[in-house]
Amino acid sequence: MWDQLKRDTGEDGFIEMPLDGWSLSIAWVVATEVSPELLRLRRGSEPWVVRETITDAKGVTTKTSRPVTDAEIDEVRDCASLNLNALGAPLPPRGFVVPLKLPYGLTSASEFWSAVERAASEDGFNYLRPETAAHAFRTVVPPLYSPPRNRH
Repeated sequence: MWDQLKRDTGEDGFIEMPLDGWSLSIAWVVATEVSPELLRLRRGSEPWVVRETITDAKGVTTKTSRPVTDAEIDEVRDCASLNLNALGAPLPPRGFVVPLKLPYGLTSASEFWSAVERAASEDGFNYLRPETAAHAFRTVVPPLYSPPRNRH
């Protein structure tokens, strides 16, 4: 399914999903249970960079950055695959990012994640295990994309 998505053209209203298991699971649920039109695929700008800020006991701060290693990318992908496997979903192609269309009325990634967390907490879902997270995403994410109701 990932390779059948439209390529990202920089349209407004999309946020780039982090490449972790929860985020990719949410993207998969939106594409398969709401509409694939809400998801895009774009080659990421590699190399990714790890930025570290360390402050020692004396208050001296050291900042470093370095490219992410292939082993670190593999580790992230291995963890993400645990959540995706619970949905019966494969990993997206290596080196690609997944922009997701925001639900109606939301304008930022922080608003989106707040809405997901609010919906999940209202339903009392447990995200600790991939199986329960998969059920939660299927339950709480699609309603975020329901059309707004007329308010008279």
